Amino acid sequence: MAMDIKPEEMLLDRAFSVLLLLIMTQAYRVVAVVIGIPEISYVTAFITVLCSIYIIYKLTLRKVRVEYAFLFFLAIFLFPSLTLIYTYDPDPRNFFIQLHYFLLFISSGLFFSSFHLPVRIFLAAFFISVFAMVLSIVQPGLFSSMAEMASARFDYLGRGSGLFLQPNLIAYNLILMMMLVLLCMESMRGKTFAALAVLFLGALFLTGSRGGMIAGTVLLVGALAVGRWAKNLQFALSALALLWIAVLIALSWSVATPSGIDLSLYLERVSSIFADDVAEHGSVALRLAFQHEFILRIYERPFLGYGLGSIDYMLETEQLIGAAHNQFLDSLLQYGLAGGAIMLACAFALYRRLSKVGEIRSSSFALILTATLALSMMGTNMIFSMQNFYVFLGFALMDRRSIGNLRATRIAKEGVSRLPAF
Repeated sequence: MAMDIKPEEMLLDRAFSVLLLLIMTQAYRVVAVVIGIPEISYVTAFITVLCSIYIIYKLTLRKVRVEYAFLFFLAIFLFPSLTLIYTYDPDPRNFFIQLHYFLLFISSGLFFSSFHLPVRIFLAAFFISVFAMVLSIVQPGLFSSMAEMASARFDYLGRGSGLFLQPNLIAYNLILMMMLVLLCMESMRGKTFAALAVLFLGALFLTGSRGGMIAGTVLLVGALAVGRWAKNLQFALSALALLWIAVLIALSWSVATPSGIDLSLYLERVSSIFADDVAEHGSVALRLAFQHEFILRIYERPFLGYGLGSIDYMLETEQLIGAAHNQFLDSLLQYGLAGGAIMLACAFALYRRLSKVGEIRSSSFALILTATLALSMMGTNMIFSMQNFYVFLGFALMDRRSIGNLRATRIAKEGVSRLPAF
């Protein structure tokens, strides 16, 4: 028997969907600038409060749960917070930001457990993010106010950064959004997949993020290889090569126009991936040097690490010479092997859940998504500070037992039709 959904719960879900869209696209930065909020931390605190209200209200109405919630509570909030005890310079802000991530994760899971039309939200977030990214190339000055509020740059010498205010940050957020789109598409025809793939690859290309382009390519190769339309890996690689060619032709066409985009910066960054001396290139060589320093520090305290927030302290006191751009090294330095073991347990739990989510519902597709996340973590130290990562966890680990009844009731009450097949 279908469960009844109260009108106020429907209204709350709709309101949370708007909040989620603002979070996934970072469009709340625009709202903050318009309202005149001086610091982005105020917005983050307000979002945390809204997530808390949503969680309390939902839990009073329904007995729903998020799979492996305690394990992820331990990894996201409890263990990091406990490490503040022995960190050199404990900062209360680190405690509250970890709480923010956990509450966003739980509220997202509860939302997707009862509101089962997420593809519209994911697609909207993806398209808005791509549009803002292109706009940041054409008119970077439009983002100066947001950058000032967040103490960030807004002009990366032609690279797209969008509302995320950083090229690598938007690249990996686009990867997370694309993963969510692929997970929740009930069916996708080849033409639709090709159109999304071209847009996705083109956006990654314009960010100039080499790690993002590698991880995004692996994601698409994997999706092609295990998709219903694919026969073998050779087909997947051939199809992806054609997609990359289509992206480059489409982007090169813009150079012929008076307001065209200069592709030399992007082409140079892409081509450097295949260079024999790539490890000696400026930014790559620097990152390897930074990572070497991280490894030396990890050897000094391998089991429990230095605690939450210790990386910022070490950078300020010049114990480290630069960011590692590697989430694994970041985690090992802060949390040691103990924290690493907890995260490995989370990775295994996530893999098991991903194998039951989406159209393909296979261990192969789950392995591809997990590998994409691993590659992303190897290319940046930002994954665990991305709000989209916790939205992704919420969707992957949500409780699906009551979705059928809830969705049937919503359709009967509102006349909501199923999203047309792609």
